[in-house]
Amino acid sequence: MSLPKLLVVNADDLGLTQGVNEGILYAHRQGIVTSATLMAGGAAFEHAVRLCREAPELDVGCHLTLLGGRSVRRPDTELPKTPAGLVLALARGRLDLAGELRAQIERILAAGLKPSHLDTHKHAHLWPPIARAVAAAAVEYQIL
Repeated sequence: MSLPKLLVVNADDLGLTQGVNEGILYAHRQGIVTSATLMAGGAAFEHAVRLCREAPELDVGCHLTLLGGRSVRRPDTELPKTPAGLVLALARGRLDLAGELRAQIERILAAGLKPSHLDTHKHAHLWPPIARAVAAAAVEYQIL
């Protein structure tokens, strides 16, 4: 009989770099990190997926990224670099918020991982329109 989890320690930015990935998996194997959130557009995404397959007891979520880096939906497009840039991109219709969130979740699903939870890079979900879009994506993909 396994004991219920009393403390969840989540490490975000999984997939950002190989060094970040290795640090998160090391902390998981040492017993402190119980979950991690994976950046679908991270430069070391494939490396992170391989490491996650070697640690099936690690809960993996999706670290939805709307700031910095490249879009997963449109890889030729850079995401805004600042929160103000994100607000402008959304206001001007330059970023399909729902489409980008779906693309990131679907990339993780296509890699054979089932996200246990969602969060956002740089706490972008604190802005109510993004919080609503993240909640809608959670319901759509049954990540509850």
